[in-house]
Parts: sequence; structure tokens; C-alpha cells
Amino acid sequence: MRYVRLAAVSTALTLCGCVHPSPVQVSPDGTQFQLNGTITLPSGVPQKLAFVSKPNPDCSQGEIPVVRAVTEPAHGKLQIVQAEDFPTFRPASNPLAKCNTVRIKGIRITYTPDAGYVGKDEYEFEAFGNGRVVRSHAVVNVL
Repeated sequence: MRYVRLAAVSTALTLCGCVHPSPVQVSPDGTQFQLNGTITLPSGVPQKLAFVSKPNPDCSQGEIPVVRAVTEPAHGKLQIVQAEDFPTFRPASNPLAKCNTVRIKGIRITYTPDAGYVGKDEYEFEAFGNGRVVRSHAVVNVL
């Protein structure tokens, strides 16, 4: 069975960011995130990369960000859809970490590598929210 290793080279969204299951650093005001780490998964299997949301400070539904692909992966599929999910704000000192137990609407980003492909893949997406636009770039190594 072939496996895929996902390494986010640089991911920063000027919104709140929630990435699962990779380690993520979120700014204290909950407006930016940086994905660091590696995800390993079987080739051809969808992997949730992020759930991007911006709850209000009381954890009620806030602005739903707009996210779009800038560059699609050449050897896989990037799916960006509105969904309800639990955010995963980290570290625990982030003021919005208390919202991790509240299901809210946001944008789910999923990557599915092509079955049988071995090599490098990459993609970019942009997030719009809070009057800002931030581009995110990630590299995928398919093993």
C-alpha cells in the first residue's frame, strides 16, 4: 500500500484556523494559523487538512470565511466546502480554544491524492475574511 506524506510548507490564513490532525499554531486573537507537521495517509484516501472558521468570542457562529483554490494539485483533488465541524484552536492559551467543543459552520478543506501516484504535489488556496486576503501554499510528497 502506498502512503502519502503531506508537509505544509507554509500555511497562514488570516482567519481562524483549525487543522486536524496536524500541529497548528494559532495567533492569540484567533485570526491566523500556521500549519506545521506531517500527515501520512494511504494513497487515494481523502484527508481533512483544515476546518477554517471564525467564531465570535462567546463561541457563537461568526463570519464564515471564503476560501478558494488558487492552484489545484496536479496529482490529486482539493475539495473546499462549507460544513459544520468542531474547531481545534491551539494552543490551549488561545482565547478561542474554549470553542473547541462547539460545532460551528466553517470551511472544510480536504485533499485526496490520486491512487497509485508517487511523487510531489502542491497546491495553493486563498482565504478571505476580516477584510484580509491570505494565500496558503502546501507541498505533498506521495510515497
